[in-house]
Amino acid sequence: MPRAPWSGSISFGLVNVPVRMYSAMEARDVRFHLEPRPEREEPTDLLEALRASVEAHGRRGRAAGGRRNGSPGGPSREELERQARKAGIRGRSKMTKRELAKALERS
Repeated sequence: MPRAPWSGSISFGLVNVPVRMYSAMEARDVRFHLEPRPEREEPTDLLEALRASVEAHGRRGRAAGGRRNGSPGGPSREELERQARKAGIRGRSKMTKRELAKALERS
């Protein structure tokens, strides 16, 4: 086996890959394909896929009255804070939704 005129390593974070360079035994053309290959099938229509997903799962989002945090029902935290402000409850900005609800029940 021929002797390598250069050897070293390439580092990818914690992974080191040993590399050895040898002189060429025969001439070859080196090509780098930097342009993406054309797609073989038609790309999916994303809008149509979104419509099908909405039909399959129903309208259960914020637009349909759902909550961002996934809470099933009842007033939102903002609504509870508004009610607590009207009721004069102190420390409401630091309270959780559950604490606001309990404080409103007590007042």
